[in-house]
Amino acid sequence: MMLIIAFVFGLMIDGFYNSPGVHAAALVFSAYIKSIILRFLEPFEGYNTDDYPTISKMGIGWYLSFISLLMLLHCFIYFSVEAFSFVYFFDIFMNTIFSFITSMSVIFLLQLILRPKY
Repeated sequence: MMLIIAFVFGLMIDGFYNSPGVHAAALVFSAYIKSIILRFLEPFEGYNTDDYPTISKMGIGWYLSFISLLMLLHCFIYFSVEAFSFVYFFDIFMNTIFSFITSMSVIFLLQLILRPKY
């Protein structure tokens, strides 16, 4: 179900940005790889099935590990599909790094500002 939602949202974003399939491909890849990353970072005591990955529930170290891996892979796939050639690897790499830094800053600030009170 998550892959279908990611695909639909990706197509909607592609429609607004006139970039056929680029956002959809990156979002579907992110939705697919999310479960693999969660298994890789799973704590010894496991996860609560009702938890969402937030700083307040999982801790800042775990959250930053999870979101940074997911965001780095998402940005890399997005710019790779956009360029559609590894001839532009340096451009892909630089775009990935700068987008990753900007996105992580915004995500982290939003998590701190909008932190739910439990």
